[in-house]
Amino acid sequence: MGTLYGQLTLNERYQIQALYELDFSARAIGRELKRSNKTISRELKRLTDCEAYDASEADIHAYDKRRAANKAERFNARHQEQLKNLLAMGFSPEQVAGRITLEEPDNAISCSTLYRHIARLQWRQRLPRKGKKRRGS
Repeated sequence: MGTLYGQLTLNERYQIQALYELDFSARAIGRELKRSNKTISRELKRLTDCEAYDASEADIHAYDKRRAANKAERFNARHQEQLKNLLAMGFSPEQVAGRITLEEPDNAISCSTLYRHIARLQWRQRLPRKGKKRRGS
C-alpha cells in the first residue's frame, strides 16, 4: 500500500514561509516538516507573481484550485437516461440504485447520489408520491 496523501495545512504553510525567509532550502524545509522536498518546492512556486512566498495567499490559492478541480463521478449520461426512464415507470431512487447495482456491480451508485442529481436536474416532480394526493389534484 502506498503512502497516504495529505494536503498542506495553513500552519505548515506558515512554517514554510518562516523557514524560507531564513534561507532554508526546499530539501531542508521538507526534512523539518517531514514532507517531500518536491512538495515544498512546488509550494514555493505556487505564487510566482509575488516576489516573496506568502502562506495565507498560497492557502487561498490552493483552496480555490481544489474547489475548481473536476471531481471523479460515476454518474454519466447513460445513468441519467436510465434514471429518467425508471422514474417514469414509477421506480424510487432507492429501487433505481438497487437495479444499477445488480446490473453493474462495478459501477454501483448510491441513492443519495441519485437524489443529488434529481435535485440538480430539477426532476423532483418525477419522483413517485407516497401517501395522500395533493389538494387540487
